[in-house]
Amino acid sequence: MARSKRDSIFSVVARGLLCAALVVTVVPAVAPAVASQSVVAGESAVGVKQARLADALVRDDLTGGMTALSVPEFSSAVPIGPGATVGLLAADEASDVYSITLSADQRVAIELTGVSGTNFDLYLYRQPHSLGVVASSLLDAYPERIVYDVRAPHAGTYYVVVERFSGIGAYTLNVATAAAPVLGPIHSIPGVTYTPPSVTGQLDRGTEPDHVYAIEVAGGQRLSVAMSATGGDADVFLFGPGATDVTTDTPVAGAATPDNPEFLFYDVPLGAGGTYYLNVWAASGSPLYELSATVAPTPAPGAEAEIPGVAVSASPVVNALGSTGATYVYALPAALVGERITLSLSGESTTDFDLRLFAPGTASVHTGLPVAQSRLPYYPDVITYDVPVGAGGVYYVQVSSFRGAGAFALTWSIGPRTHASVQRLSGQDRYLTAVDISRKTFAAGSCETVILATGADFPDALAASGLAGAYGSPVLLTPRTGLPAEVLAEMTRLGAKRVLIIGGTSAVGADVETALRSEFGRVNVERVWGSDRFATAAAVASATIAEVNRAGLDWNGIAFIVRHDGFADALAVAPLAYARKIPVLMTRPLGPLSSSTRTALTSIKAEEALMVGGTAAIADSVATELRGVTGIQRVDRIGGKDRFETAAKVAEYALRFHWADTGVVGVATGRGFADALSGGSSAGAAGGVLLLTNTGSLPVPSSGFLQTHRHRINAVHVYGGTSAVSNDVVDEISRIAP
Repeated sequence: MARSKRDSIFSVVARGLLCAALVVTVVPAVAPAVASQSVVAGESAVGVKQARLADALVRDDLTGGMTALSVPEFSSAVPIGPGATVGLLAADEASDVYSITLSADQRVAIELTGVSGTNFDLYLYRQPHSLGVVASSLLDAYPERIVYDVRAPHAGTYYVVVERFSGIGAYTLNVATAAAPVLGPIHSIPGVTYTPPSVTGQLDRGTEPDHVYAIEVAGGQRLSVAMSATGGDADVFLFGPGATDVTTDTPVAGAATPDNPEFLFYDVPLGAGGTYYLNVWAASGSPLYELSATVAPTPAPGAEAEIPGVAVSASPVVNALGSTGATYVYALPAALVGERITLSLSGESTTDFDLRLFAPGTASVHTGLPVAQSRLPYYPDVITYDVPVGAGGVYYVQVSSFRGAGAFALTWSIGPRTHASVQRLSGQDRYLTAVDISRKTFAAGSCETVILATGADFPDALAASGLAGAYGSPVLLTPRTGLPAEVLAEMTRLGAKRVLIIGGTSAVGADVETALRSEFGRVNVERVWGSDRFATAAAVASATIAEVNRAGLDWNGIAFIVRHDGFADALAVAPLAYARKIPVLMTRPLGPLSSSTRTALTSIKAEEALMVGGTAAIADSVATELRGVTGIQRVDRIGGKDRFETAAKVAEYALRFHWADTGVVGVATGRGFADALSGGSSAGAAGGVLLLTNTGSLPVPSSGFLQTHRHRINAVHVYGGTSAVSNDVVDEISRIAP
């Protein structure tokens, strides 16, 4: 479990929110290189990449995407070539296996059709074992199609598998081969020259898996690489000056984890300078990436650990900390009174680094007090600081390791304070408002799993925020029947491969599920639901923590407890539930606790129950019950005299315990649930908070919060059209937070 909430700060940008970024820095070496996942010395790239493909398949198996075959089926494969092959799968047959010989630089296109009443799937294997899949098609409608380019050294025997998912009957397999497109210089060594400040590209696992960039690094310098990707999983490998082939040669370093971002450092020995090759490789999907580079001067030994530190180089700065407790100090350029210092720190998922800002004249980072700090158990850590009167000068930035060793990327800027922007996010109705919020929050291709909830009623939908946060997904809305075309189009834009429906068929009808399965495949559409609103919230809580554990995310052991017959209090905590992956469970206002809620608290191993709302919303008797639940060590409450004060108090609570910041403040009507539900996920993705308002006037608690924090607010997002939040309210917000 991570640090307690009292020791951490939250202002995270949700995973998958931004486009890919591969940041490259060449700095003189000052310490042994650090890599997030170094390639084993002497291990060829083909071995490493094959292991990654196996890892990708295992992860697909966990989500129901692949089905392993047994070795005897491969041993009885029937040879085929280009042309049509007719087959039959009976009730006692799971699959048919065919072998085909493919040569280097050959493209194979495979199409499968079957008779009515059947649902057969298509796989292409490179090796005759269950982890040999290189491509698959698992749709609910024919034809199933695979297009795959064979590149050296992978020519040879491949296996085409037709697998019966449902039904029995005949099928036709059409195979065509042709010359694969000629690869340009970027696809292999010597690649193309890395050109700062930015290079972008997109890969495809089946047809364009490699991009190569040549970069000059002198002996005694450090090459620092940070890479993230959207739309798929990408890895990065580094090859030395003598390398000729990224598929068979041995890399000198690499970072190949099951998710992104990736970081690696490599110190070039004296006498070993020259042209090095960065190989960006698609482990899955069609990842989009961006490359940028900076050069930093050599710091004196030990200078990086204490004020005055090392003069910061151009943003972004990429570096590493070698152990828990290690620290790195940068001196910023002199900042003038009234200017704004903005810092953002990202690191590897296995690390927890902290960010602190010290004022001019501070003698030591060990004895001085920071003027601002961010100590998230999540990345990024963010600081926004306006230089006050009499405090201009050189500020110092400390990056320190609370846990772990690895690379980090620090972005920084100093400039005039920007005025807070007030932006309305809305559509013609609640469903299109959710789409607009998603479009303006989440990048194209950034969300493989999307959460869908009903927009017609609140009980099932309220529990969705924590689960959406675990997947880095928006919360999209649908009527009970009839999936809007705009919602489906937004799922496509997001790059969705999987949809989780919140609630049973009384909340989201079977026709919506059928439409989604036709689009995304049967195995990629799931319901998370229970027999009533309590059981549905419990099921969502279990799914949230299951994904947190699967993805190696942090969770602080807290569960929100909200009343089951109202929506306002649950909406107030939606950004925090999203950002911190906190489950939202329900209770009757006067108790008793439902068995579903009690069981869920124990099964997810919650340690604290945080009730939302005053005693009129949830009675003290419920708190007494909660203290008796197995595993619960603390029961707390956030509440006000009405929904507006409760929302403002939740926001203040989040700031006090560093769960959120005021960079983005969301505002939604407190008289309806739909806009605030989608908006809460948007605010949570930006590390912000959510206030509630009347349609025609801004309540005193909301205006008071904005007034108190107006100098630190960068943007206010108003969720919903004028029928939800009037222009008068928007004008009042603009006057408060100019």
